[in-house]
Amino acid sequence: MFYRGAHARWHVEGYVKKVAFLRLNNPHPLGFAIRAVNKLRSLIAR
Repeated sequence: MFYRGAHARWHVEGYVKKVAFLRLNNPHPLGFAIRAVNKLRSLIAR
């Protein structure tokens, strides 16, 4: 897990594809509101 502001050094002797994810946890009601707004946008855009 990487925390905000974290730094990492990689030493790779061959080719390696590196991927890192940063996921911020929102309060549950905020996440519900964001999903509702996105759903409304997708319905209006049709």
